[in-house]
Amino acid sequence: MAILRYNKFLEQYRDRGLTDGSLRWEIFNAEKNGLQQSGALIRKGNRVFLDDDRYWNVYMRSGGGS
Repeated sequence: MAILRYNKFLEQYRDRGLTDGSLRWEIFNAEKNGLQQSGALIRKGNRVFLDDDRYWNVYMRSGGGS
């Protein structure tokens, strides 16, 4: 498990097809897509952090892995 800042998360997982626009959209819709409830998205002031394990669990449950 790693908690990464937005830019580091994007840099680390760009090879999985993440783009800046797609990740921003997911963060914007975090309450609807489960990121907020799962604890994958952490906001501290204007900083955004992502828990990579929880993020990919939400992604796989939502059908993103198929």
